[in-house]
Amino acid sequence: MLFFLLRLHLLALKNSCRTSLHNQPVGAMAVAVAGLATFGFTCVFFLWALVAAQKLGILQESLFQLYYYLFLLLLAGSVPFVASTLLLAEDYTLLFSTPLPSWAILTARLIEATIINSLQFSALGVPAVLASGLALSLSPIAWLLLVPLTFLFLLLPALLVALGLIVLLRIAGLARMRAVISLLNVLMGALICLDIAVAVPHSPLFALLANAHALPYPVVPHTVPLTARLAPSSWFAAVLLALGGQQPLSSALSSALALLVSNGFLFGMVLLIGRHTISVETLTNERSRTVRTSNPHEQTLLRRLLPEPIGGLVERDLHLILRDSVLLSQLAVPAILFAVPFVLALHDHSPDTRGLLFYLAAMLLGIILYTQTSILSLSLLGMEGQGYWLVLTAPITIRHNLFAKWLTSTGISGGFGLLLGTLDGICFHGKFLEVMPLLGIAVIFSAGLCGIGVGFSAIFPRFLHDNPAVRVSPWALILGFVAATLYVLSAGAALALAALAAADYLPAKTLLIPTGVCLFLLISLLAVILPIEIGSRRLEAYEWPY
Repeated sequence: MLFFLLRLHLLALKNSCRTSLHNQPVGAMAVAVAGLATFGFTCVFFLWALVAAQKLGILQESLFQLYYYLFLLLLAGSVPFVASTLLLAEDYTLLFSTPLPSWAILTARLIEATIINSLQFSALGVPAVLASGLALSLSPIAWLLLVPLTFLFLLLPALLVALGLIVLLRIAGLARMRAVISLLNVLMGALICLDIAVAVPHSPLFALLANAHALPYPVVPHTVPLTARLAPSSWFAAVLLALGGQQPLSSALSSALALLVSNGFLFGMVLLIGRHTISVETLTNERSRTVRTSNPHEQTLLRRLLPEPIGGLVERDLHLILRDSVLLSQLAVPAILFAVPFVLALHDHSPDTRGLLFYLAAMLLGIILYTQTSILSLSLLGMEGQGYWLVLTAPITIRHNLFAKWLTSTGISGGFGLLLGTLDGICFHGKFLEVMPLLGIAVIFSAGLCGIGVGFSAIFPRFLHDNPAVRVSPWALILGFVAATLYVLSAGAALALAALAAADYLPAKTLLIPTGVCLFLLISLLAVILPIEIGSRRLEAYEWPY
């Protein structure tokens, strides 16, 4: 029974790829080429970094640290994927009506959650594993053993999150499922960000960055933080080093055994507790809970300030966001990164350090906005699901609807950027002429990135999905990422032109400063208008895929 469910999922994936290649071969090939190019670039970068670390004499420490951060990345992003697959799937009613035992259903769900969660690992983790094997010159047998070991490494974060969710649900009850998901996601992200803030200053990667220009490479002694040594990722790193001849085989056997036993124990605990927690009756009761709705004739502040139908559409989108705990928890995790400079400030109170932390916080603000805008703007259209059919038949234009979604996502992310940028300037004593441009850039970048996200989600829509964590089509995700990156690079180059001219590094100061600013505004305007216009035309001719 278990293998039958797994074959069904593999068959669905195969049919999805075949349909994409048949319906839109050019787009599918473009996605494949972009994905392979990104994968190759990442693999080359990791290989360069590990070879440089080997010349510095810190290869072992770097591998322990690298897989520790990858483990934290998997753990931080596992909550929405595991929760959506394990708890919020729509086909439980059908599965529990079959003669399948509950343990087989939960086992298939856990493996599916691991596969979905590992998609975020494929962009960084798989190139890191390949680069590590090349740097260590693994033998063919070692490469074969590396495949199941990598799967065990991927399975561990998913099992930890699944066990945490089920235990909290046993305590709080299924009626508070969405609150439990959000709470666990925020707590997980907070602990991980604080751990990174404490461990980063002692990372051997700083030695690599500080000495990358020096030839020959000097030997820089470094030790791995205690957390990286005690984390389960250390077992995988130890096995990898032993397969490469850097450590004795006895350590590899004990580490591989620890990895296998820990996965088996967590798997058994999830099945033991989950089979009594997750059932068709409890999940049906949780979905049937009523939610308080507002009076449709009540004139809210948004509907007073914005013209109709924009005000009503924005208010509707805000209600959708506030009732989606998965989306809210995904938005909360990157925001916790802003606490990193404040944690670092606790170790050093000098004015020079505070000045540097202002720029660090500004850089982290850019990362937060880049992540939040992509999550929010790409998900806002697909999260409506099949209910979007009503929007397509309503007496409103598609452009109005997409503009409302852009306005909603820009208002949330841009307002959040204004808040964090203001706190950055106040807490780290930023200069007025530095804080004000930072706030303006944050709002404009948010608008441009949200325009790209909303536009690409409309160009490559996905309204039919069983898992709320995968409501964005792969084409919108990959090509939207490429377009957003190109926008950031081109707009950033225009800003750099103006900044260098203002700092007297370039001649013709009076000409280059307004030129750079105007280019930045023009690129941002095009990033909003072009994707939304193309997306509206795509949805106007949209045929519902039944």
